[in-house]
Amino acid sequence: MKVTAEKIPQSKVLLRIEIPPEQVQEAIDRTYRDISRRIRIPGFRPGKAPRSLVERYVGGPQTIQEEGIERLIDDSFRKALRETDIHPIGEADLSERPEFHPGEPLVFEAAVPVAPTVELGDYRSIRMQPVAVEATPEQVNRFIDELLEASAQWVPVERGAQVGDHVVIDVHGVVGTVPTLFGPGGETLLHTAGGREVYNDKEHEHLINPQGSPEYAPGFDEELIGLTPGSEKTFGLTLPVEFPDPNLANQSIIFTVKVHAVKEKHLPELNDEFAKSIGGGETVEELRENVRKRIQARLEAEARDAYDDALVDAVVSRSTVEIPDVLIERQIDSQVEDLKAALARERVNWDDYLRETHKTMEQVRADMRESAIRRLRNSLVLREVARQEHIEIKPEDVSAEINAVADQFGAARNIIRDRLSTRDQREQIEARLVYRKTVERLEEIAQQPAATDEAAAEPAQAPAAAPSQTAPEATAPTSAETEGHAATAESDVEGSAASASASVPDATADSEKS
Repeated sequence: MKVTAEKIPQSKVLLRIEIPPEQVQEAIDRTYRDISRRIRIPGFRPGKAPRSLVERYVGGPQTIQEEGIERLIDDSFRKALRETDIHPIGEADLSERPEFHPGEPLVFEAAVPVAPTVELGDYRSIRMQPVAVEATPEQVNRFIDELLEASAQWVPVERGAQVGDHVVIDVHGVVGTVPTLFGPGGETLLHTAGGREVYNDKEHEHLINPQGSPEYAPGFDEELIGLTPGSEKTFGLTLPVEFPDPNLANQSIIFTVKVHAVKEKHLPELNDEFAKSIGGGETVEELRENVRKRIQARLEAEARDAYDDALVDAVVSRSTVEIPDVLIERQIDSQVEDLKAALARERVNWDDYLRETHKTMEQVRADMRESAIRRLRNSLVLREVARQEHIEIKPEDVSAEINAVADQFGAARNIIRDRLSTRDQREQIEARLVYRKTVERLEEIAQQPAATDEAAAEPAQAPAAAPSQTAPEATAPTSAETEGHAATAESDVEGSAASASASVPDATADSEKS
């Protein structure tokens, strides 16, 4: 048997296999003997019937010939893989079934997808310094404002409703009726009977915010301004074009609203008592310092993530790698399963998700393709960097990581440890440890002083993390919590890394940072 191997695009190898005619005939004869022993022909013991009778019994000599050639192609392909030391990562694309001519060799080709070859650029010449960040007084003030907002009291008042108030209301909305009589203020007094009921909410608490996204219909909040407790109002509006039911979108609707209560917001005073009540410290000064530490830890984590992302992008942009479709499709499969699992945790059915997003499975997969390619490219390039830098993770390193994560769960640590100790989970944790160590090595390289002979290499600029325009979630920060924020964040990363799944273990390594 003659075998030639040629690299072709899309990270594939084209195998051309030529089988001598005598081997072809031998394979056909062997198949005949197997079939003759397997079938039962009346009057003959298994394997003793004449060949012509066996051929007629199975549908003619062509049937035996086709089965023999099919077996030969399969056996020859596997033998060719061993001879060429090729390791497929997916199903091979076989050429059309070759024609058999007695006395001539049988020739066929197979395009075999193989692991991509990564050609690294000169990543050791990259120079990139991290950007220093610092929590500002404005950020501290915004965070404390949110703490005050979170502790606000809503107090009933006997006055007309204003913007920013909460109102407790009954809301009845009907589509398909037509106003027939209007009051002096333009409000609807009478309308035709019938119609379809869209809303029937009782004692619903609603925030009056005309500038926000409308809860019922555009203009609804404006109609509530001035209404007093005990009052009732009927008015007409138009449902938004993005209304969930397309048959009702942009349709006129008649609302009847009854006001049970009007409440205004009372913010607590920022003093030592408030700081103590939320566990933020003994004084306002301690509260501010704890908040500053918390924001500083978050900003440093965001800046580190942005720096690492820019560094990985710089390394990947200098490298060349062809990713076969089989790996891309496998990665998309993994991302779809991750999305389904996330929706299931939120008790959202997959079919409902597709319906609400107006997408098909094919559109979801198409939307994921770019991110799948990016994750795979990052993973493959960093894996090659790890090989070049001799970065290895030992089994005891994985075990230590599992123990560190499990210890966070107290009494449930043994259950968590068992769940993280499966083969798949250990492989995923190992991949993320390799990713982490590889990025740390790239940081060491990028932060070295530029050598004189590297003057031609332009230093890359690390982007600063985008400044947050809003304060973080308003929860009371304690001294212990803020001091341990970085460690807690790292633990969260480790937990998410341990629970994530991917078709290629380190293909989603760039999602380690949460």
